Amino acid sequence: MRGRLVVRTSTEVTPTERVPLTAERIEAREFTYCVATYGPPYTSHAFVVGTPSRPEARVRAEKFASRQWGRPNEVRLYPRTYVRNARGLFALGLHD
Repeated sequence: MRGRLVVRTSTEVTPTERVPLTAERIEAREFTYCVATYGPPYTSHAFVVGTPSRPEARVRAEKFASRQWGRPNEVRLYPRTYVRNARGLFALGLHD
């Protein structure tokens, strides 16, 4: 058999060891920039999660947004190119 089809049956993410987010980790692009949307009335809140892994970042982002502002309608994850925004959010304390 040349190729094998691998079917992922579980959507559960095993969290890795939680390392605190620091300014050095932001400069090394080891973060995920997130935006949680709420509504109506439609509002959004941006924050940073200290993991580059998208599946783990989604779980951590949903938990952080729920703790801070309530259950979001949607959480969007953006690439690690948002370094300037991440620095500002880190300075404001909007990070997990």
